[in-house]
Amino acid sequence: MERHLVGADKHNVFSCSFKTTGNSPARLVESAIRYYKVERLEDIPSEPDYGERIPLNDLPLVPGDSIGFIQFLEPSPILNRIESVRVTRQECFLYAFGIMVYRDAYTRLHETRFGFVYHFPLGGDPREKGFRRDGLPQAYNQAT
Repeated sequence: MERHLVGADKHNVFSCSFKTTGNSPARLVESAIRYYKVERLEDIPSEPDYGERIPLNDLPLVPGDSIGFIQFLEPSPILNRIESVRVTRQECFLYAFGIMVYRDAYTRLHETRFGFVYHFPLGGDPREKGFRRDGLPQAYNQAT
């Protein structure tokens, strides 16, 4: 009898969106998103390495509008059962980070950096499971 592992053939993906919350449009210049598994939180570099950035060619984003992105887990997009259990036990960690470079209405360049660690609560931890900003160096979450 063959046992089927639910989700075993599914890619592990991080999805996010950027939204213009100001009163004027933004022109998106470039972006990058990365998603990794590490053995220890201490293995996360103090400075993010965004790798190759995707040019967005000054794509306009009007107030209230958003644009979505996805990134597959690297280097392998599929977590096997053992790796998945290790994440739930906090024996290894998933983290995602990215950057959006954009121009404001006055053509000044800005960037928004974000980073999240997937948290799986253990023994009385009141925080919900899911991606959280805490646990990453400051360079991962800042804006200009």
